Amino acid sequence: MDKVLEERLAAKDSYIDIHDFYVLMAFYQSISQKVLRKFDKDGSILEVQKKYEEGKETVQDAQFVIAPQDTYYHYYQMYKANKFEYVELVKSLYNIEEKNPKLKNIFQDVRGSTSSLPSETAFEKIDSRNEVSFEENLEIIKRSSGAKDNYDYTSKNIRKLNY
Repeated sequence: MDKVLEERLAAKDSYIDIHDFYVLMAFYQSISQKVLRKFDKDGSILEVQKKYEEGKETVQDAQFVIAPQDTYYHYYQMYKANKFEYVELVKSLYNIEEKNPKLKNIFQDVRGSTSSLPSETAFEKIDSRNEVSFEENLEIIKRSSGAKDNYDYTSKNIRKLNY
């Protein structure tokens, strides 16, 4: 196992607040959605995820490279089946960073082998069954937190990306 991944998994707690976690999960969903749509433009996003996993091939010509077992929707389905494991999510986020140099360290604050963060709440808060944009999910997060209209939850790392 890579030393950086070992350090992330060994962390006692994630050094991220809940709103930043939700924003990262919304971003993760957005880039997963882009890869899945490159794989199949027509089916429902959850059907496309199933086909992507069955094919076992990673989409190579998408803006981002994400293996079938590393997508947001894989973990959403695991959550729905009561099989979600936080440590596996941390590993997948690390894998995405490794395969996509422009995403290096974007998920670095999601760490630990277990989390006090309510990961399952992220799957409920973020609209996972429908395809919504990253910006729409940010609005949902902002409204549910009671934040002021001018407050921006988007992390500096995400704002720097052109995706």
